[in-house]
Amino acid sequence: MPRLAPDQIVDVCLAGGWRRTVRVTGSGDAHVDVLPVEGPAALPAGIELWEATIEWRAERGLARLEGVLTATTGVLRFLETGGEVVMQRRRSFRVSCAAKVTVAGSGRGPVMAEAVDLSVGGMLLARADSLGVGDQVRFAVTLGEGEILVGGGRIVRGTPFGHRALSFQDLTASQEQRLGRYVAALQRQ
Repeated sequence: MPRLAPDQIVDVCLAGGWRRTVRVTGSGDAHVDVLPVEGPAALPAGIELWEATIEWRAERGLARLEGVLTATTGVLRFLETGGEVVMQRRRSFRVSCAAKVTVAGSGRGPVMAEAVDLSVGGMLLARADSLGVGDQVRFAVTLGEGEILVGGGRIVRGTPFGHRALSFQDLTASQEQRLGRYVAALQRQ
């Protein structure tokens, strides 16, 4: 069971659409006790135990935990039945592309890769399995006809196919605008 802290705000969702914003009051090895932010600590009328999920914001996106929800004395108790899943929420629209990228950093020599997709927030790199998740890197990506964007970022995830997701960090406003125009042009194609 992931560590949900007391007073952390999460959402509880029952199969069928019932949803409540709740505050964590405590947790154990396989359960989390919660109280609704508004209203009584009760399930909809006639329900004693129901398939449910708990959702909250995690470092990498929206986290979800599957289980069942029941009402106990004064609280709602969530009993875990499945492991935690983190779903990425993108802030930027992504487009498919085949841009050439050079990546360097974390004590490695330059890696020649290709951006599989690209957004103002980052890119997915093919042939980049030598880069480790968490690595801080510098990159140079070719946009359009010879225009090169240079910046920094962090490798935030990998795939079983050797792809690496690079999240951009500290791009200037003008770099973001250039990148945004390029992504929009690719989208129109």
